[in-house]
Amino acid sequence: MVIKIGVCDDDVAFCGRMEAALTQYAREHGHEFYLSVFHSGEELLREMDEQTQVLFLDIAMNGLTGMEVARK
Repeated sequence: MVIKIGVCDDDVAFCGRMEAALTQYAREHGHEFYLSVFHSGEELLREMDEQTQVLFLDIAMNGLTGMEVARK
């Protein structure tokens, strides 16, 4: 089973670290995932696949915050 994960953070370097950590975890535990990265809450709400199962949201972003995105 492939897990669909979304990461939303305006810090590009953080997104890269999250991708590396998730890739390592998946490899070590025999999981598969599909990762989508978004750099703003607005981008996530426009483009996120409705089948996404897990979201990592930055709380303090320019524009919509992670909490506002979660509410929507």
